[in-house]
Amino acid sequence: MGRIDFFTEEEYEAGYSTEDKVVFGSLAVGGLLALAGVAIYQISVQLGGALFLLGLLIGVLPYGFISFLKNRALQEMENQFPAFLKDLAESKRGGMTIIQAFESAQETDYGRLNHEIDKIHYQLTWGIPFPEVMERFSKRMEDSSVIQELVSILLQSFRSGGDITRTIEAIAEDSEKLKRAVQEKNAKIKQQVFIMYIIYF
Repeated sequence: MGRIDFFTEEEYEAGYSTEDKVVFGSLAVGGLLALAGVAIYQISVQLGGALFLLGLLIGVLPYGFISFLKNRALQEMENQFPAFLKDLAESKRGGMTIIQAFESAQETDYGRLNHEIDKIHYQLTWGIPFPEVMERFSKRMEDSSVIQELVSILLQSFRSGGDITRTIEAIAEDSEKLKRAVQEKNAKIKQQVFIMYIIYF
């Protein structure tokens, strides 16, 4: 059984993703069962209540489970990203082109990150410019502030004509610090939102 691809490019891929199909399907089935439970409740309280609760579980649990898997996949990719960047910089320093560097990275096990490396490599071989490929990758990683920030720094250096190899090395070395800084920032934002919510209500 293949893994669900949580990180797709909606504007380039037709139809609904597997993730969306599972969520929408469970909501539809759960909704129908909940409505049936409400209707039957007048006849049988026990059966109606059981159907209603079953509908809620079917409607909510798949979404919660998929969210858990997606967050776990993101965390795994964030943890593997620094090692990938270090290897990418080493390949570049060895004289490889950016396409060759990504091709070499495909041979290393970076867990869930390998699927994204494959996408990047394929898009580069199709002739899509490096900045656009990385912007697509960043968009797929919209739920990871850490990876988005690292990619943003990389693109800024690339567009300004800086030493891309040194930039990649610097990003890899400082990625853990950046990860902690972004996580602390997000935690503070969530805390402020929670406080505002409490004050408002």
